[in-house]
Formats: sequence, structure tokens, C-alpha cells
Amino acid sequence: MSNHVLNHEPHMALFVPDDDAFIFYRKIAAFGKTHLKNKGQIFLEINQQFGNEVCTVFENTGYSTILRQDLHGNDRMVAAELSKAVHLLP
Repeated sequence: MSNHVLNHEPHMALFVPDDDAFIFYRKIAAFGKTHLKNKGQIFLEINQQFGNEVCTVFENTGYSTILRQDLHGNDRMVAAELSKAVHLLP
């Protein structure tokens, strides 16, 4: 991780307390499932090395995702939209 990030971001925001690098993304995805309406959206700034993996976490939880790059072409943002299933009465 670059020094300009390490020197200006809180340690808690950069490092997870155990070996599960995606624990917070799974928690955010689960929270969204119970708090967002259909088509509700979550926008995340991510570590450039884990764009596809973060998208997979959200897609496995019922979201559609878009991975966006910054001005330097690095994966930097994930937009996730919740698509709740609609249950029709028979």
C-alpha cells in the first residue's frame, strides 16, 4: 500500500482484524439486503487489487455490480445495485 494512503488513513479503515479480507464487504452487502429497497444502490471505494473479488461478494449476495477505474486505469470503485426477487401470488 502506498505511503500517502498509510500516512493519511486510519489503520482501522485499511486493515481487517483477521485473515478475511472481505469481511466488511460481506457485512455491507448483508446490511443492504435488509435495509435497501429494490434497485437500492451501494457505492464503495476499493483497493485496486481486489475489484473483481469485491464484485463477486456482492453478486453472490444478489446485487448487480459495475467496476469503475480511476484516472490512472486502476480499479477503484464498485457500484452495487440490489435486485430483490418479486414474489407473485399464484
